Amino acid sequence: MQRVLLVLLGGLTATSACSSTGGAEESGETSGTSGSGAALSDDFDEMPGANAYLGGLDAENWVEDQYITPHAGTQVFASGNGNASTTFPDLGITKELGGSIGAGPYGVSFFVAVDLENSMGVELSDFSELWIGGPAGTMEWVSTPQPTSEDVWVEWQGVYTPAAEEVGTPFRFHAVFDLDGEHSVSIDGPVTASELQQ
Repeated sequence: MQRVLLVLLGGLTATSACSSTGGAEESGETSGTSGSGAALSDDFDEMPGANAYLGGLDAENWVEDQYITPHAGTQVFASGNGNASTTFPDLGITKELGGSIGAGPYGVSFFVAVDLENSMGVELSDFSELWIGGPAGTMEWVSTPQPTSEDVWVEWQGVYTPAAEEVGTPFRFHAVFDLDGEHSVSIDGPVTASELQQ
């Protein structure tokens, strides 16, 4: 079970032992995510790193520039739902990023975009699980703007605090989401983790 600090609108906070995404402020300044240096910066291409897929996604979801221009590297992990009313539930990816998790905490980030014309972008509420680091730590998402324009990347930022058992293990990216009708998602790097000063 993962404990997650939820940031609710209005600046209130709560801790949850059953959620893995936390809450988010939709816009504004991100606080507490500038660090002393990058512990990890990954282009988020299919290789290197092991990949595991959920809900019917697979290696075919790694695309080059057929639908969208990559933000980093040469590939984007993308999926679209052109259906008007059907939701594709529990789609996901886990990707090993490398590096070595220290005691933390870390400011973490990655990029999302809309990749299909006339589709809507995902929101944090579409994700049932979303973390960079490891599954046992605490993940707080502090800035998660919804992508609204095709081929325009927005950065999602958060704070990851490792659990003791994750120290010394590689960083991973993990996302499980529902893709509603007429929505699309593209995920790309750089995926970063920068150690924060305490």
